[in-house]
Formats: sequence, structure tokens, C-alpha cells
Amino acid sequence: TLSPTDRPTTLSPTDRPTTLSPTDRPTTLSPTDRPTTKSPTASPTVDNCVEIMPAGCCRTESDGPGTTEVTTTANLALCKNACNLRPDCYGVEYASDTNVCEFHLSDDSFHHTESVDPNCADERCFQCMSAAPTVSPTGRPTTLSPTDRPTTVTPTEQPTTLAPTDRPTTLSPTDRPTTKSPTVAPTEMQCVEITPSGCCRTASNGPGLFIEISTSTAALCRYECTIRETCYGVEYNSQTEVCELHVAPDAFDHTETGGNCESVQCYQCTTVSPTDAPIVAPTTKAPTNRPTTQAPTDRPTTLAPTDRPTTLSPTDRPTT
Repeated sequence: TLSPTDRPTTLSPTDRPTTLSPTDRPTTLSPTDRPTTKSPTASPTVDNCVEIMPAGCCRTESDGPGTTEVTTTANLALCKNACNLRPDCYGVEYASDTNVCEFHLSDDSFHHTESVDPNCADERCFQCMSAAPTVSPTGRPTTLSPTDRPTTVTPTEQPTTLAPTDRPTTLSPTDRPTTKSPTVAPTEMQCVEITPSGCCRTASNGPGLFIEISTSTAALCRYECTIRETCYGVEYNSQTEVCELHVAPDAFDHTETGGNCESVQCYQCTTVSPTDAPIVAPTTKAPTNRPTTQAPTDRPTTLAPTDRPTTLSPTDRPTT
């Protein structure tokens, strides 16, 4: 918060002229021997990868790994970024202990995760929403033709005089403080599966209130819930690709298995809020109690004339 000032701040004029000495030699710019090129800008790639929970290896509906390509990266962020740059990558599996990064080249590897296998204890599975955008330049480089003759700036014949100021310039005081709201850390939503796998049920064995949509995977179904303020969890059917967004918090008492609920998974989503305290405390500056005054000018400000021309040397190659 900046506190208001109670008196005006005055900038007084100068009391002596400011003189610039004349130049005694021309200023020459050497010609360039090679063109300077600026690479065109490219569209940014956005991280649209959602983690499949619980943590583990990516698996298809038939419990297979899908089509993958293995590489190594220093960290998880680089693994996901490398996937976002490839149009044929649908997600990644990353092991932090070995730095192994698996690119999944088919969209069927995100049905569920394998967490019981000891080889998957340190693995994390991410499904990426969209392929990388096309990298297109913002424009073409502009080429300037070389000059064949020097450019000369004619010297001035008479000095340029700026009239003195007759009154001080005053800045009015502020009547209200200027406040910047502190920043608050963002919130995250986490979805946990209700086991055993089956349909979401309330304490009275009902389905609860929900909105029905269609998504290709359970991860996308959970993602649709995380971007809605009134969603408390989801129920997903992998055979029919039906996604139920539950808009009431009472549908997660237990699950119903068997029958129409054989290929259904129930997830309860909760919002994890970090501290609400501001990241940076506001800074307060005390108000000024007296104006700052400088005496008015009694003489004009004179710019001395130049006695020789300023010459720009010609370029022998184009600047790109």
C-alpha cells in the first residue's frame, strides 16, 4: 500500500543553462561484413498432461503397456515437454530413479495404472490432452539493402535555445492510497478412487446427483471434474465411455459391484488448498510532508552548434 501524500511535490526549474560542446570530428559507423539474422519466433507449447492415479505404470484395458518409445531425460518436466513437442505422442511414463522417459505413441495406454508390480513403484503415468502445435514463424526476416553513399548530417549554423521556465511545475498530491492485492498460491484438485471398483453410491444406496457426458478415458473424465466448481467426483464406464460428473458430495459412501457396474470406476475429488496467506507482504511508504522545490531558471538553455558534419559510413552487405 502506498499512503497518500499530504502536500504537493514541486519540481523546480534549473538556475543555469545546460550547454553541449560542439563535436570536433565526425562519428563513423563501420560497415558490416556479414548480415545479422534474427530467427523467427515460434508458437509456445503448453503442458496439457494429466497424471493417471494412483501412481504407477501406464496400462491399456487389456493390462498391456501399449506402443512406446524409450529415452532418458533429466527430470519429469523435460519428459512431458518432449512429448508435447511431438505430434505423435499421447502421454508419458517416467521413472525418477532411472530417469527413463517412455513416450506413448497410442491413445489406449491410459485406461489404468499398475502399482502392485515392484517395477512400477517409482513410475508415474501422464496422459497429454493434445498434440504439440505447429511451430510457425511470426514472419519473414527483413533485409535492408546496402547503402552506396555515406549519409551526412549537416552541422547546425546557429545554437538552439530553449526558453527558461517562469513557473515551477507542481504535481498534485494523491488523495487515496494505491493498493496492490497480495498474490495467493493456486489451489489443486486431487481425485482418489473408491474401492472396490464399481458404481458410486450414497449411504441410502442411491446414485446421487450427477451430469452425464462422454469422454474417451477416465483421466479426461476426471479432468472435466477438476475444471468445474460444483463437481465432487466422477463415475466412469470404460466400455460405454460414459462420464458422470457428481454435483453433490454424498455419492461416495460406498461402491456397488457386479451387474452393470463391472467396468465402472468411482472417484472422489477434493480440493487441496495451500496456505491462504499472501506470498509477499504489502510494502507501505510513509507520505511526504514537504514539497521538494528547485529555483526557477534565470537563463536560457543553449545547445552549442556543431562545427563538422557527422558521417555514417556505407555498408557493403545487407543487414538481415
